[in-house]
Amino acid sequence: AIKALSPDQSTGLEFWITNKIREIRDRGDKVEHKIGVLTGHDEIKLTEANLVPAQAGKPAMQDIITRNFPFYKLSDVDLKGGDAEIDDSLDGIIITQPGKDLTDKELRRIDQFLMKGKSLAMFASFVNIKANDATMNATLSAHGLDKLLDGYGIEMKKDVVLDFGRSFRVNIMTQGGMASAKFPQMIDDTQFKGDDMLLDTSFAGFFRIEEVAMPFTSALVLHPEKQPDVPTKCADNKPPCFKIVARSTPFAYEKTDDTVDLNPFQAWKPKGKWEQFNLSASVEGRLKSAFPAGDKQGVETAAQVPDGKSARIFVISSSQYLANPFARA
Repeated sequence: AIKALSPDQSTGLEFWITNKIREIRDRGDKVEHKIGVLTGHDEIKLTEANLVPAQAGKPAMQDIITRNFPFYKLSDVDLKGGDAEIDDSLDGIIITQPGKDLTDKELRRIDQFLMKGKSLAMFASFVNIKANDATMNATLSAHGLDKLLDGYGIEMKKDVVLDFGRSFRVNIMTQGGMASAKFPQMIDDTQFKGDDMLLDTSFAGFFRIEEVAMPFTSALVLHPEKQPDVPTKCADNKPPCFKIVARSTPFAYEKTDDTVDLNPFQAWKPKGKWEQFNLSASVEGRLKSAFPAGDKQGVETAAQVPDGKSARIFVISSSQYLANPFARA
């Protein structure tokens, strides 16, 4: 059964049917798709009960994934300072916001894995906010992930993007009646058409999603010249290619201080140049190694993904995309 299909929206019907065929095949053949989740750096864990206030229960993102997608198996990946390789039986690896730096050798282990034609999904930015910190005081550090992405042609800027065009909003009761509180540090992307597209719903990761919140984002800039074998545009909207799949509105600006006050109920006073920033990107194809020269630190890595295979990288530059920042604070 496909539980819900709108007769008013036939877009992507083939995606649902193909997915259901794969699910039936996996059930019959007892196929498991193994996905690794990076650990060992104080990451925001998928097992954290950070989606709703404590009194409302303790659901976690991993519980939701495994319950709704029974043929996907998530397992922890500890690189042990770079001494351990990533298991070849994994289809891909997920990286969530780390709390401390990855070593250069660990970054090379991730690169080694991708050069085998594997996949990486990263949900992280430069914006670090500790759990149980209601002031939301942020420090800016990517903990080394920016060096990894840079080699694949995706620059993550050391900033936090504040969007006043599509801020996340909450209606609250005040002494004067109902009011709307805006949170520009939590961007509320939605579907726009044509050149005004903020959320690319033709991309599988955002398929049929009308709206998505991206808390605590950093800007992304593509540098396709670093991966000359990957096309800069998608033929018929399909990979291999570089692709931006989510953006802020043009009414956003960036803050680049080492520490940034993101207190949710402050009186926001925009300072700076209004710009539109890229927030999510995808690159797929025969990628070259992010570390083609220099000290390999004992990690044997292919110079490029083998012919006939593709590596895939998907980045949502939001440090708490997989959490509820209010509940976590």
